[in-house]
Amino acid sequence: MVGCKVDPDQVALRYYYHAGAVAASRSTADGLTVGWQGGGVIENVPAGGPLPRVDTIYALQLNPEHGDATNDLVVRIAHGTPSSNPRWPVLPVGGVELGSYLMPAGATATGQATAYSTGRKSVLIDSAAGVLFQKVDPNNGSYGTTGGVWIQGEIEVPTKRLLVYTADMKIRVVAGTSGADPEELQMVMRPVLDDEAFAESFSDPITSLSANFYSPSFTWRREVDPGRHTVGLYYGRAWGQAIPHGVYDGGLRQGTALTITDGGVVA
Repeated sequence: MVGCKVDPDQVALRYYYHAGAVAASRSTADGLTVGWQGGGVIENVPAGGPLPRVDTIYALQLNPEHGDATNDLVVRIAHGTPSSNPRWPVLPVGGVELGSYLMPAGATATGQATAYSTGRKSVLIDSAAGVLFQKVDPNNGSYGTTGGVWIQGEIEVPTKRLLVYTADMKIRVVAGTSGADPEELQMVMRPVLDDEAFAESFSDPITSLSANFYSPSFTWRREVDPGRHTVGLYYGRAWGQAIPHGVYDGGLRQGTALTITDGGVVA
């Protein structure tokens, strides 16, 4: 409902959930119960196995009429089936997702997991909800000569909305050899909604002898129906001989970022 943000631990197998309020119910006939959760820790999270999985932290309103010992509001964790194409776990009836993380194969701390979903949050249907999604590409190496990079995630909106995608690209091009012909490069970016690109934008050509760092920005707008949607960004080399590199160190070099904000209700 509000609050209840879920964070991983950078060195241990645990998740933290922040204080907040949750609206939950064991059935549609019961009505909703609003409960306050003071925050806490999910301990003893299994390490990553040979295949990735999705961990979902959720709240559940217990009810003695359904066989529970108490009527407490509890926070628990569910694990999806490990797979090369992992899916969300099935929550018990009345379970309210607070947040989900993609736990990679072989992970030894939840900090190695990628945020997959922030759960359902309340929002007035006629107001803008602010930032719906933000993610940074942590790559600091070469992107290679083919292919590109994906930034992916999920959002949920209560009504038909206008999404505003903002991509801030941060790339580095290795300088060419002095006296040699300069190598050129042009980058392409494609915003993605529900697994399909809906636009395509190109950077200005970059010359390796004159530009080591480049930071173009792009903005796109797209209407979306109510419900849960996958979002993302593809970017890579459109053409050229030069090889782009990521620019990220966790400090001043902030990496390429995708931010999606709520532009408000679409009539």
